[in-house]
Amino acid sequence: MECCANYDRVFDQKQAKKDLKRYRKRGLRKSSQQIVDYLGDKIGGMTVLEIGSGVGYLGMELVKKGAKSALEIDISYAYLERAKVLRHELNLDDAVEFRTMDFIQHYGNLSDHDIVVSDKVICCLPNFKEFIEAGTARAKHYYAIVYPRDLRLWKMFGVVLNWSAQFLKKYKGFNFFIHPHKDIHELITQKGFEKVLDRKGVWQISIYEKK
Repeated sequence: MECCANYDRVFDQKQAKKDLKRYRKRGLRKSSQQIVDYLGDKIGGMTVLEIGSGVGYLGMELVKKGAKSALEIDISYAYLERAKVLRHELNLDDAVEFRTMDFIQHYGNLSDHDIVVSDKVICCLPNFKEFIEAGTARAKHYYAIVYPRDLRLWKMFGVVLNWSAQFLKKYKGFNFFIHPHKDIHELITQKGFEKVLDRKGVWQISIYEKK
C-alpha cells in the first residue's frame, strides 16, 4: 500500500503514545464516536474489521457496544504495540486481534466481516479506489468511512502541509490527499451499498449498508 510516507517514521512510538494518552483522557474523537453511536444498537454478535486502526479504540469501542470481535489492522508496528496495551486495559484480550499488514496487498487473505470501518485513512493514500474496493469486498453488512471533504480550505491546507513536510526529517515524503466525495460515494454504491448515515463537517462521516 503506497502511503503518505514511511509509515513507521511518521506514526511512531511517540505518536502512538500520544494518541493513546488522548483517548484515555478524552475518549473517542467525534468522528469515531458518531460511528459508534449509529452502529451501537445494531451490531450485537457482529464481527468488526478496522483498517488503519491506530491504537484500536474504534474497533474496541464497537466490541464494548456488543460486537462479537474485532480485527484491527495497521501497517505501523508502533501503533499495534500500544493497541495491545489498550486491549488488556479494557479486558478485551479474547475479543480483539491485531495484524500488522498492508491491507490493499493482502485483503484477499482475510475473511469477510459484518462491519468494516476506517477513520481518516484514505487521506494518506494516493489511490483511494484500491482501498475502497478492498474494504467493501470484506464488508458483509456495513461499511463506515471518514475522510476530509473536498473543500477549498482542505485543499489549501493540503498544499501547505505537503510543502512544509519536505523540510522536516520525520515527515519528509509525507503527502496529504483530498479525494472527490462524489467519486468515493459512487464507487461505494457501485459495490452494492446504500448510505444510511451522512454527516458533513470538516470531515465527511459516512456509513453504508449492504443492500
